[in-house]
Amino acid sequence: MCRFVSTSLIAQERPKQQTKGQIRQMRIQGQIPASLYGNHKEACKISVPTKDFLKEMETPGIRSRIFDLGQFGKALVQSAQFSPIGNVPIHLDFLRVGERVSVSVPLKIVNARLSPGVKRGGIVNMVVRELRLSSPSDKIPAFLSVDLEGRDIGDSMDIQSLSLDPSLKILESDLSKKIVSIVAPSGLPSSSEESKNDSGEKAG
Repeated sequence: MCRFVSTSLIAQERPKQQTKGQIRQMRIQGQIPASLYGNHKEACKISVPTKDFLKEMETPGIRSRIFDLGQFGKALVQSAQFSPIGNVPIHLDFLRVGERVSVSVPLKIVNARLSPGVKRGGIVNMVVRELRLSSPSDKIPAFLSVDLEGRDIGDSMDIQSLSLDPSLKILESDLSKKIVSIVAPSGLPSSSEESKNDSGEKAG
């Protein structure tokens, strides 16, 4: 299971009271206004470089990545606001991290080449794409592996079938919830249907 190391992001303090014009000028100058709160400390207003943050957005799992904000400590991206006509954040909310944090972690398919179902043309259907976890702040996984080795058409996996580090806790009430399945494309029978057909032929 891969993990991201803490990523440095230069943060600057900004005035508690700003006009819309001042905030607009800040964005023009290449800064994203942000708020930092949590961990039983007073909330504060900061800004981070637009260019650096956009570069971080190119790598999946930004919401499960710890950012080192220098004098402001370490934090997670809690939420991001975007304008209706652009993909550049206009505001960010950062959450300070303690010993443990609650984060949303993406799921990643692994060993698809070792799946008999995929080899036969089966389609991987991702039902859930991320899960909420309680994790030590220094062990946040970049992703959770969904291992398809040995899985055939008609097989599915639920949350409790995931192999996790003992320090991680799934924050889901229903651990039997399906996360992925391998379905047959049109015209291709599932392994269970093939078994029935084989049994029928032998019986005849």
